[in-house]
Amino acid sequence: MNDYALCAMLYTSAQMALLSCIRYWLYKNNLRVCAARMYFVLFAISFAATGLWLAAGGIAGISFSSFRICVALFMFAVSCLIIKEPFFKHTYAYSFIMVYNTTIEITANFAQQRFSPGSRGCIYVLTAFIIVAVSFVPAVRYLKRIVERISEAANDRLWGWLCVISFSFVFMNLLLTFPMPRDASLRALISRYLMFFGVIGMYAATIRMLETMREAAMAKAQRDLAGKRVAMQQSYYDRMIAQMDEVRRARHDQRHHRAAMSALIKEGDLAALAEYIDAAARDEDAVPVTGNFAADSILLYYIDAAKALDTRMETDLAIGIKTPLSAPDLCVVLGNLLENALEAQRYIAPESRYIRVVARGDEARLTLAVDNRFDGVLKTQNGAYLSRKEGSEHGLGLSSVKAVCEKYGGVLQLEADGGLFMAGVVIGL
Repeated sequence: MNDYALCAMLYTSAQMALLSCIRYWLYKNNLRVCAARMYFVLFAISFAATGLWLAAGGIAGISFSSFRICVALFMFAVSCLIIKEPFFKHTYAYSFIMVYNTTIEITANFAQQRFSPGSRGCIYVLTAFIIVAVSFVPAVRYLKRIVERISEAANDRLWGWLCVISFSFVFMNLLLTFPMPRDASLRALISRYLMFFGVIGMYAATIRMLETMREAAMAKAQRDLAGKRVAMQQSYYDRMIAQMDEVRRARHDQRHHRAAMSALIKEGDLAALAEYIDAAARDEDAVPVTGNFAADSILLYYIDAAKALDTRMETDLAIGIKTPLSAPDLCVVLGNLLENALEAQRYIAPESRYIRVVARGDEARLTLAVDNRFDGVLKTQNGAYLSRKEGSEHGLGLSSVKAVCEKYGGVLQLEADGGLFMAGVVIGL
């Protein structure tokens, strides 16, 4: 083995370790081991494997490239244990890196065979080094952008489909390109690059498709929200009319109540008087009215909805006519939190259904807490809570609440404790 061959082996080992580090950097916030420690381990594994190969003088019947593939698969198995991400999401990052690395290998092998077939590794190392130096940072940024944008809507099935696209490219090139023939033409290299950009185009098309679907889902959610606002306002007006009718009826019945209580007082029957007053109090339908039209519309709508679902709902409200939020934004926050709380009641027994709403607000600040019981089952995706509704719009409600909070410099806090789910909003600290 000459010095050029040794240099090529050491360089490819360093390149393999460097590309493997990308996955750990990409998911550095979701690892079981410190990322910096894993970077060291990856380089140690890669160079140790190369050292063993050199010390043993190679392995009969296996090329160094095949040996590197086995080492790469081992490093992938290790990453499956370290990275706490869904399998296909993690595998997609691995497959993307393989597509990138395969393209580097194709180009470097082509340059080696085309321009210096006799020198074992010199042109290969130089070509691969130049490509990595120029393209590494853009490639990593592009991968990060893909993962972030697809993570908003992707599931395991979609990640799996993206893996199929990537691995198809890799396996086709393994069959067609390696080893690179000495008489390889530039047309062959161009065809491989066309395949590579075809894969990139599929990624871009997938992202665009997901964004279109999400925009459509958001538009549908906005239409549904507008419809609910109209229904809430109608419910509010109906309740106000009913209250006015109740006031008129109460005034009409007031003289009868006075007569009855006067009679009980004259007879000295205080126990009966107390029972009469308690019965009258139980008949009253106390409606929480804050004076804020948007908040009252939402609250009265969901109070009626809670009654229809046999859900006990308690309120402790002190919201002024004006709050830091515009009326539409207040409807988004309060409406989505109450809708999710009510939705959770469908999965538990009627006797356990319970929602509590606490709100404090004035022109400068608003605090809101919506607590509800649930069955203990939480659905999450990429660290975000999702509702259990059918359809593509699940998860949009809380994301809309979060967007409103960020708009006003506030915070949304979500917490589950046993069978109680708690959502809190603070704006205007």
